[in-house]
Amino acid sequence: MTPKTLHIPSRDGRDKICADLHLPAGEPIGVVVTIGPLTSVRTQASGAYAAAVADRGYAGASALARGSPELSPK
Repeated sequence: MTPKTLHIPSRDGRDKICADLHLPAGEPIGVVVTIGPLTSVRTQASGAYAAAVADRGYAGASALARGSPELSPK
């Protein structure tokens, strides 16, 4: 299943959290949020883990660490 990308702004609006949401086939039995190492992208370590927990019935979100290049202004 293809994850849905979420962009969640901070309360002050100066920052955001970017995450891929992996959903199970049925109703989720819980939620797991993963953040990988700073040198990783969310489709690698944390994304693989989020996809694996979705296969086991949980909703999995793989988030980027603050300051990740993907979140930097272009």
